[in-house]
Amino acid sequence: MKPKADAAVRVARAGGRALIGPLERLDDPLGRSVGTEIRPDVPDGIVCV
Repeated sequence: MKPKADAAVRVARAGGRALIGPLERLDDPLGRSVGTEIRPDVPDGIVCV
């Protein structure tokens, strides 16, 4: 999990948004119903759903 989180933080620091979740259920992270979202516009940078 650490490599995924490290990559997601690098994306967020560059101004992007990263989603971490199961690829076999890709629609769920994209729909924000499961997974972790890391983005630069929230105070802690992480939103867990």
